[in-house]
This record gives sequence, C-alpha cells and structure tokens, in this order.
Amino acid sequence: MPSTNTRATPDLDTLLSLDGGTQTAIVTGEERWTRAELDHCVSALAATLSADGVDRGDRVALVSKDPITVLAMMLAALRLGAVTVPINWRSSPQDAARVIADADPILALGDEDLATTAQVGAVALPLGRRRFSAWVDGRDPIGASGAQDPDRPAVLIYTSGTSGDPKGVVLTADNLAHKVIGTQDDWGVRATSVSLLATPLFHIGGLSWALVALAARAPLIVPDPARGRTLRSTIEEHQVTHAFLVPKLLTDLVQDHASRTGPPSPIEMVLCGAAPVSIALQRQAIDVLGCRLLQVYGLTETTGSVTQLDVARAIAGPDPDQALASCGTPFPWVGLDIRDPHDASPLPPGEHGEIWISSAQNCAGYWRRPTASAELQVNGWLRTGDAGHLDEDGRLHITDRLKDVIISGGENIYSVEVERALQSMPAVRDAAVVGRPDHEWGETVVAVVELHDDAALDLTEVADHVGRQIGRFKRPRDLVVVDELPRNATGKILKAEVRRMVSTHQKGTA
Repeated sequence: MPSTNTRATPDLDTLLSLDGGTQTAIVTGEERWTRAELDHCVSALAATLSADGVDRGDRVALVSKDPITVLAMMLAALRLGAVTVPINWRSSPQDAARVIADADPILALGDEDLATTAQVGAVALPLGRRRFSAWVDGRDPIGASGAQDPDRPAVLIYTSGTSGDPKGVVLTADNLAHKVIGTQDDWGVRATSVSLLATPLFHIGGLSWALVALAARAPLIVPDPARGRTLRSTIEEHQVTHAFLVPKLLTDLVQDHASRTGPPSPIEMVLCGAAPVSIALQRQAIDVLGCRLLQVYGLTETTGSVTQLDVARAIAGPDPDQALASCGTPFPWVGLDIRDPHDASPLPPGEHGEIWISSAQNCAGYWRRPTASAELQVNGWLRTGDAGHLDEDGRLHITDRLKDVIISGGENIYSVEVERALQSMPAVRDAAVVGRPDHEWGETVVAVVELHDDAALDLTEVADHVGRQIGRFKRPRDLVVVDELPRNATGKILKAEVRRMVSTHQKGTA
C-alpha cells in the first residue's frame, strides 16, 4: 500500500542546527568537540568553500577517515546548498578515481595520507584539532541560512557495488529530514542519550545514524578503530546508551559480554542492519545485553532503513521463529508492496516477488543515469531489486536479490533461506550461499562458511542439516570453508567475491 503520511517535516538545516553551546557534539579518540566548536568550524568551512568557488548544486568529493572532517564538511556544504560526495576510503585508487570522475566535483578533498592514494590530487586535510586552521584562517564565517529548497540534492552516496559498478544515489535534503525526524523518537535518541557511531560515514547507515544524534543533540562517540574487542570498553567508558551495529560487530559484542563478568551494560538500544541477522544472534543478544534490539532493512536508495523489527516483542509473540526470520513491518510513513517481477501486479501475503517502496525517503534517482533512474522509480514507487514476501501479520521476509535467486532443476531457491539454515548449525559463525552453473540442473547450491574456532564441518553434515530443515532440493551440493567471508565496510557480504571464490574451488558432491 502507498504511503499516506502527510506529517510536516522540519527542513534539514533547522534539524541540524548546532546551537547548544558547551554540549558535547562528538568524541573521537582524545578529541571532544562541543556543538559551539563544531558550529564555528562549519561556519568557517562554509566561507572557505564559497571563496573557493563552491556554489549551490556543486559537488564536493571527500575521502577521509576522520568523522569530524566528514560531518563538518557535509554541514558546511549544506549551508551553501552544495552536495557532499563521501567516498569509501577503503576503495582501491582506481575505484576511487572512477567515482570522482563520475561525480564530477568542483572540489575534491582528502586526508593527507589518502589524497594521493585515491588520486584526488587536491587539497589534503591535516588531522588533529587544528585540522582546518591553515585553510580557513581569515575567512568571515557563514552561519546557518535558514530553510532552503527541500528537494535540493544534499549528498551523493555511491552504492557498495556488491553486484556491479557503483552508482551515485542522489539523496535530497527532504529525504534526510524525513529519515531523521521519523526515527528519532522511536529509537529514543534524545539530548540525554549517548550515541555510538561504529560504521563509516560514506554509507547511508552510519551517516543517517550520525545525523539522528546531531538532531537530537546527543553526543556522538566514535571508537577508533571500531572493533568487537574494543566496543565493550568504549560503551562502558562513555556510558553509551544507543548504538548502530552491523551483525559482525553485534556478534563480537555479544560474545565479549557472554565470556566476561562485569557491570551491566549501560546500553539501552541497539539498531542492527546492513546485512541479515541470524535468529540465533537475535536471541543471544537479547539474553546477554538485556537491551532493546531493533533489526532494520533498507537501501541507500531509500535513505536507509524502511522496515523495523522489535526483537523482544517478536520473541514474546505467538510464532517467534517466523517473526525473527523477518525484517519487521514498514515505518508508518512507508508504503510497501510485493509485486510480480514480470508484470508489476501486487501479490498477496505469502507470494514471493519484488519489494517496492513508496516513501518520502525514496531517493531522487541515480546521478547522471536517466535510464537506470527510470527503471528504479515507477509511478512514485521504488523498485528495490530485492525478492521477498509478506506474512499474514504484514512482516517483510527478504529472500534474495532478484538476480541472486538460484534456479536448480526448475525450482527457485532463495539463498537467504539456505543461509539461515546454515547459521543454525553450532559450528557455523556465518555463511553465504551462491549458485554455480551446472549442465544438468542449471545451477547448484554452494555453501561458503566461516566456522567458529576449532570447529569442523563436512559437506555431508551440511547437506543433511539443510535438507532436514528446508527441503532436500535446497541442500548445498558443495561446501567451501574460509577463514573470513569477504565483506564491505558495513559488514555486508560481497556476493561477487564469494562467486569468484567458488569458481576456483574444486567441486565436491552431496
């Protein structure tokens, strides 16, 4: 059903105003910035960008590991009506150069150690509290300009490219404002909260999480580096109440808490997304952390999350395993349909099809790709390219990317279903499932797994377990055991890399 929510949404500039004086805005490493200090920095940066010719609609590309740099630059660009392009600093020099060429920025900036690596060839930004002083000295600050056009592009985020060349997703000021104001209250982020940012700002999950904290005037804590073995100490040191974690970091945090004694965690809510969350991990996190756990689903193209599952409520419900296998229900301002991939007709609960989204969070399209944009958006709806179904309670179940559905012997096999079955095996830490071309079956199922320390597993065990759980025709016909599955910066498994691993693996049988 389409979204019918017509609530008024404050403009993004008002939401992200940095009044608050000595209130802490962000803490990273040994640095602690107040909202007033960040506001002064943003104002000076806006003046410098303007003096360097940055104007409304211009792109400013940024390759930086430093969260203060990224946030300050984005807020400064917003004051000018310019568009920030945060680039994955983990990209190869060739990939970063391709993104910069595609974005066609008027200015490209990078950390001193990344400017050359990423072939930015522009201003290098020194790190530390005085990171901007030499660049902005002598400029008259430009303050917040008040309400601007809500439909103006605000940020250009390039998709992770898990299934092809990255495309620039154009997110508007209104997209971001709807996301911030819609989720802030439900997630319980307020001025008395302390928010943990453990994911990069060049992805929509981390960026929107940071904007929610800024809008709520909640201090933003950025661990360096964001690793499982340091998260617990960071949370305890700063009395973190809210965190956005990818499943890998949530797993590490839960295991650390389960293996050590100590005071109860101050954490009140954990938001988990960017990749599927196993049922076993959801149950364990609730037991060990004792906090509210929300699982979310969304895309860069939808400004991040559009559905949400409250895990504790799901466990207390009449059919917890079915509920925990879902991504929950759409936000109140989001419409969600399951459509036939061939004729786009709506499908009833239980029927598999493509997930379509109607929401004020839907992006403006792909940067300079009119054909791809027209395929993405149809009559106010956004085609996600994900396959799934709704259950009788209106919860969304993701089954696969449409292009990742494995067709074996004429049967559709959804990799997520097989992955969940594998994740229920005690020896398996995580799993990815892909199809391999087969002259007899068309495709066969291949399981690629990470195992827990000292665990062992063979193909027969895997095939028998999956066959018993979800049907023999869905069982893997080959097993690849790896030390670590390939992931992007948000923890999402890179299926293209997995397929390459499988293509070089000697085929087994089961």
